[in-house]
Amino acid sequence: MFLATTPLSIRSEHDVVLLGPWCLEGHSEIELGSCHLMSHGLVPLDKKLALNKEVQETVERILPNLCQRLNALHGQNQSDRYWRIICGRWLLGFVDVLYQRWNLIDQALTEFPIDHAGGFTLDHSMIAPRRSQDFAQQRISHEWNTHVFTAILRHRNVAIELLPQGRPTNGTSLNLEDRFIKQTAVALWGLLAKRSPMCIADSYFGTWSEMRLALENRSLPARLIRVIPSKVEYSESMRESVKLTSTAGESFEEFLFGNLHRWLPYSWVEDFSELSAGPHTRHLPQNPHTIFTANAHHSSDYFMIYMAKQAERGSRIVLAQHGGLYGEGEVRSRNEEHELAIADTYVTWGWKDSSYYNIVHGPNQISQPTSTACSSREGGLLVVMDTTFRYSRYSWETRPERDLYGESCALLYSKLSADIQKKSIVRLHHDHNQCDEGHEQFFRELKGVNFDDVSRPIEKSISESRLVVVTTLSTTFIQNVSRGIPTLIYAQPEIYEIRAEYRWIFDELAKVGIFHESSVSVARWITAIWDGVGEWWNSESVQEVVNQYGRHFAGFPSQTRKTWQQILNGDDVKS
Repeated sequence: MFLATTPLSIRSEHDVVLLGPWCLEGHSEIELGSCHLMSHGLVPLDKKLALNKEVQETVERILPNLCQRLNALHGQNQSDRYWRIICGRWLLGFVDVLYQRWNLIDQALTEFPIDHAGGFTLDHSMIAPRRSQDFAQQRISHEWNTHVFTAILRHRNVAIELLPQGRPTNGTSLNLEDRFIKQTAVALWGLLAKRSPMCIADSYFGTWSEMRLALENRSLPARLIRVIPSKVEYSESMRESVKLTSTAGESFEEFLFGNLHRWLPYSWVEDFSELSAGPHTRHLPQNPHTIFTANAHHSSDYFMIYMAKQAERGSRIVLAQHGGLYGEGEVRSRNEEHELAIADTYVTWGWKDSSYYNIVHGPNQISQPTSTACSSREGGLLVVMDTTFRYSRYSWETRPERDLYGESCALLYSKLSADIQKKSIVRLHHDHNQCDEGHEQFFRELKGVNFDDVSRPIEKSISESRLVVVTTLSTTFIQNVSRGIPTLIYAQPEIYEIRAEYRWIFDELAKVGIFHESSVSVARWITAIWDGVGEWWNSESVQEVVNQYGRHFAGFPSQTRKTWQQILNGDDVKS
C-alpha cells in the first residue's frame, strides 16, 4: 500500500493510506472511499505527561554529548548551562515534533502493509532552520513535514517515490534600505546603552514603562536587530564533527542521535562565530551585573549566545513569564520548563512550584490592575478564539483536540439565543488561516455568524463589548480582569487540563460563573446574565474570586509579591 504523509504526496489510486486529515488540504475532489484515512483519538492526560517525560529525558541525554561537540567545533570550553541557554528550548520543541512524527509513521506501518510512500529527495539542509525561531513556521509547513517524514520512512526502509519540490521559506529577509535604517538606529542607541550596568531587553513592558525601569537602574533598554541575514552555506563537514554517538538500529533514539547534527540550526554551527562576535553584540551592555528579559531568550539567537556568555562571566539571569497558561496547565509548556531551568531568578505572576528555588512573585508587565470592577457597559458578545495547527507542535497528535476545539466553539455559538447571536462577534486568531485551514469552516453550518476583522486591534473590539468569552487559558483573560472587563473562560477539559494544585481556584471561578468546561454551560450562563452583566461582575462574590485568581496568575498585589526594583536589585535572593 502507498502512504501519503502530506497533501504534497497525495496520489489518485486505490490502496492509498492518508496519514491524517491534513493530507486532504487542497484535495476536496478526492473520494475517501478510495483511500484509508488513519484515525487518531484524543490523548489522555497520563499519556501526554508520559510522552513529555520521555522527550525531556531524551533531551537530557543529548545535551552533555552535544555540548562537548559544540565546544570542540568552536574552540570553546563552555559549561553545559551555557549551551542549555542557547540550545535547550529548540531541542525540546524539535524533539517533541520529531517524536510525534515518528510515532505517526510507526502507527501507519503497524496498521497497514505499507511498502512505498511519497517523499522528497532527502536534503538535510531543508530541515535545518537558519535561526532557531524559524522552526515555528517550519513545523506547520507541508514542505518541511514532507522532508521529515521522508527521513523517517527512509530510516524505516520504506521505498520512496520522489515528488517535485520547491525550497520552503526559511527565515525572514529584510530589504537593504530597511536593514540599513534598523542597524544604524540600533548602532547609535548601542553607543549609549553598552555601558549600562543592567541589560533590559524585550521585557514585555510597554516602551515607556521599559524605559522608565531601565533609567531607574541607571541603564538604557537594549534594542535588538530582529533578523541578521546570512549567506553561509550548509556545511556537511562541520556538522559531521558534532555527530552524536549512536548505534545502528530502528528505534527513535537511534534515529535521532544519528541525524540530529544534520538538522541543528545554522546559528549553532555555520553562523555561530558571526552571531557570537559580530558587530550587533557590541550594541549590548558589555559587562552587566543583571540581564532581564521576558522574550529575547527565545526570540533572538544572538541574544541567547550573548546571555549565555554573560552568565558564564557571572551576570545574573532574570526571566519573567510573558503570557497566560503559565502555572495553570497540568502539562507544563516547554517555555515554562526551559525558563525555570536556565534562570537565576524567575518571575511569575503569583503561582509557585515547589520543585524550583528560583521563583519569585512579581507584577505582570502587561497591565497593572486599577480596579477589577467594571463601569456600565453596552455592546454585544465577543468570542475570542485561539489558533490551531494542522500539524502537532507537541509530542502527541493534536488533530482530535483541534477538531474538538473548533466544533465546541461553534456549538457554544449555536446555543446562544437568536437575539444574543445578532449581537455577537467571533474574533478569529490572526494566524488562523496560516497555521491551519481557517476557522470559518467550523461555523459553516451556522447562518449569519459575524466575524471580527482580524486586522482591527483586538483591544478596540474588547472595549466595545458588553461581555467577552475567551476559549483558552489565555493572556486575554489576565488583561481583561486587570482592566475590569467582564470575561468568561471556556476551556474544554480534554484540551486544557488544569494543574492539580490550583484546581481549587478554577473551581471557585466556576462557582460564580466565570469558568466553564462545557460549551452548553457557558452559553446558558451568558443568557442568564445578559441583561445584568455589570451587576453580576461587580457583585462581592465575583470580585472576591477575581482578585483571588489575580493574586495567583495575574500579578495582583499580595504579601509575597515583590516590586521590579526589588527583583532586579536581587532582594529576592537576599530575602
